[in-house]
Amino acid sequence: MNSLIVIDKDAVRVETLAVELKQNALAKASVIEEVNTAEEQVLAVQVQTELKGLISDAEKARKSVKEPFLEMGRRIDATATAFITSIKQEHDRVSRLVSDFQVREQERVQAKLREQAEEAARIEREAAEAKAKAEREAMEATKRAWEAEQAALRAAARERDMAKREQLQVAAAAQAAEAAKIQLRLEEERKRQDELAAQQKEAMGPAPTATRVNGQRVVTEWVIDSVDIWAVVKSRPDLVKVELKVAEAKAELKRGIQIKGITAHETQSATTRGRAALTLDV
Repeated sequence: MNSLIVIDKDAVRVETLAVELKQNALAKASVIEEVNTAEEQVLAVQVQTELKGLISDAEKARKSVKEPFLEMGRRIDATATAFITSIKQEHDRVSRLVSDFQVREQERVQAKLREQAEEAARIEREAAEAKAKAEREAMEATKRAWEAEQAALRAAARERDMAKREQLQVAAAAQAAEAAKIQLRLEEERKRQDELAAQQKEAMGPAPTATRVNGQRVVTEWVIDSVDIWAVVKSRPDLVKVELKVAEAKAELKRGIQIKGITAHETQSATTRGRAALTLDV
């Protein structure tokens, strides 16, 4: 028999003789429930050796049957790599050019946005100044009208002249009417300033955007330049994966070195050297 595991068309199967050897070995092993004497140990080691031989045969067969496929996979990988190497180099080069352009585009957009923000702030500031000026003028006109009215009333009271009082009251009413007109003009000026500010903002146009091509996707990513791993462990332990080097740790323990953070104990396992004479040719 050439191999324990064979490929039959598209199926992978174990040879009939190997299945029989497995069943026989498992049957022998099932009889061993305890090892209490030297004779029982001899029998147990024989079975152990036979089981180990079958394991070894299966592993060798697995590697042997799989190797042609692994080799073909390596050849496929090598061929694909040779084919795409120059393509990938050019792809990466063009990608860097596009990325550099996108960086410049983002800088252009940010500069335009800052310019628009400054222009909007100027429009708001000038509108607020115009409104404040109109309000001051209206307040001063109202104050003048009120003062004129009060002066007229005081003058009329002093003269005790009814006709004069009426005349002065008429003048005061005219001043009040003028103040009302000023207040109306103030409201109209406020409305005009609001409309002017809206028109100026609309004339600024929409917010700028970076140039894109159909199908293009621009992704912003973080590139980690350097890492202080212990600082990260202290600040964000959830972002760090720490694994024990088990083989190295066991070697240190075997030398009698105590390792802080590790609790361990010795144990023994029995195995065999060599193998039973099986009828498998792998």
